[in-house]
Amino acid sequence: MEAKTRVVPPGEAVDVLPQLRHAHPLPLRSRAYALIDTKPPGEAIDERLTIRAAAVDLALRTAAACIAATGARSMSSDTPAARLMAEASFHLVHGQTPQAKEAYARLAGASAGPHQCA
Repeated sequence: MEAKTRVVPPGEAVDVLPQLRHAHPLPLRSRAYALIDTKPPGEAIDERLTIRAAAVDLALRTAAACIAATGARSMSSDTPAARLMAEASFHLVHGQTPQAKEAYARLAGASAGPHQCA
């Protein structure tokens, strides 16, 4: 599917959410549900962590795209773009285990060791 680009006049609202909601989540969601349906909770840990990291990454990239499309007004805490970024960031840190942190760091091409970003 070829992406279509359109220059948006200043001040015109852009609703990017419909396109972004369907960007990549279905294969990811299918893989996650297949694991739930076929593997007991203690199995396939690396695959589960990889899927979690990919889901968080998708949420962060989607929120960043919304912020970029919305522009400066997205910095207001009462905008949908700001809310999406807050929610995506929450999932990045909520319930993080060392293994989940490392899985996301690998996906992002970073090290999850102490003081890497301090």
